[in-house]
Amino acid sequence: VRLRSALVRRLQMLSISYHNRSSTGALQSKVTRDVESIEMMSRQIVDVGFFALVTIVVALGVTAWRMPAFLPVFILFVPIIWLLRHFMAGKMRRHNENLRKEVEGMNSLVLGMINMIPITRAHAVEEEEVARLENRFRTVRRAARSCDFVAGTFGATAWVILMLFNLGGLTAAAILSYEGRL
Repeated sequence: VRLRSALVRRLQMLSISYHNRSSTGALQSKVTRDVESIEMMSRQIVDVGFFALVTIVVALGVTAWRMPAFLPVFILFVPIIWLLRHFMAGKMRRHNENLRKEVEGMNSLVLGMINMIPITRAHAVEEEEVARLENRFRTVRRAARSCDFVAGTFGATAWVILMLFNLGGLTAAAILSYEGRL
């Protein structure tokens, strides 16, 4: 509530020229969707980020204590995984930005259509207006699917890499144990 209130307060203070350059749908999207995204991201950082940090620290500690021979491998893979995540996060950011812009454009069109209903009805151009909006809806759906595809690919890739890392560690530990080095 406080974030939305601060945003609305800030929007009220911006210049008239800013509001002339900005669409109503974009401003509405900032107050609704963008704030929602910030809240979700904050929750993920606290929930997932804290859990990931604790997991890495505990894994490093257990590895150093129980199998110091694997510590260099562990220390090597953590930055590689971080780089992969950083690369994919950049792709996700671009797709999310594109989706956000498409949704803002859709919101502007919907608000404009609602405000113009008496005029479109008076001129009997309802079907053209509906077709224009349906075209925008399809564009938003394509952007959302693209965003979902990248997110799904990122999640699947990260999971496969993690499982391969686990498999490699277990295989190496089994070989070393079989040879009597552990």
